[in-house]
Amino acid sequence: MKVTNKDSAISKDGTYTILHIIERLTTGGASRVALGLSKHSTKQNKLFSHRIISLQRPTPEGVKLAEREGYDVDHGCGKPFLDYQIGKADIVHLHWWNSPSMLQFMQMDLVESRMILWCHVA
Repeated sequence: MKVTNKDSAISKDGTYTILHIIERLTTGGASRVALGLSKHSTKQNKLFSHRIISLQRPTPEGVKLAEREGYDVDHGCGKPFLDYQIGKADIVHLHWWNSPSMLQFMQMDLVESRMILWCHVA
């Protein structure tokens, strides 16, 4: 796939930044999906870079898991923080888990974004 920098949604260097938003980064299922998807996406195509935001404070084990895969983890749930992070992303990948923090996130009036929603509730 050839990417040109004519689309204003593409970062200046021609890459796409995908921001994964998760309720809480742990060693559990949704966290492993986000990290695994990021890892394999980057291996397949170097034009994609991934960042992870945990709405709640991540567990130390979750942070270690992300660091082993080469990802930095940030956390926060305030509107200015989220607007800034979402504004820097080309695609926002929301890893939905039915929780109060996710509901609060979805009810916020945040900056416009291209969002993908993955429902991890069984």
